[in-house]
Amino acid sequence: MVSNVKYYSFKTINLKKSVPFLVIFMIALFLALLSYQPAHVLFAAFVAYAVSGYAGTAWMMLQRRRAPPPIPPATLTSRRRGPPGVRRPATAAAVSARCRCRS
Repeated sequence: MVSNVKYYSFKTINLKKSVPFLVIFMIALFLALLSYQPAHVLFAAFVAYAVSGYAGTAWMMLQRRRAPPPIPPATLTSRRRGPPGVRRPATAAAVSARCRCRS
């Protein structure tokens, strides 16, 4: 199925590493509820997964809207250049750097 809505793929779950107690408790609780009323629990899990995609997409759109605009790279430099066509006098360090490069 193709969708523009981003859903969690569960590819990043790594149970080989240390897992918090809360995660183990939630898995055990899910399995206990699943054995008690499988139809209701599975339906609730599928609905929660379906809604999570739309909720995540809405959250990302809100975050993008609130984020300040990025700073253009030209304004990040601290050195100011003069007007176009006017050359600045070369410093001694720049001249020696040019001389070392040509050798």
